[in-house]
Amino acid sequence: MEEIIRRMKLIIDDANVIINHFENGKSMDDDTIHGVTIYSHIENISIALDLSNEESNEWKFYNK
Repeated sequence: MEEIIRRMKLIIDDANVIINHFENGKSMDDDTIHGVTIYSHIENISIALDLSNEESNEWKFYNK
């Protein structure tokens, strides 16, 4: 259960970056505050949702 909770927090973390980016009037192709496009954050969410993929186990949170 801890892994699921961690993955959900990673998803929320990336989603918050996306929301803030759009609220600041930026486009899909503009870099976020983390130096990547929205597409990278969407890919991160996709990876975190894939329970067979363990890549997200090594990720750090943006907001911590």
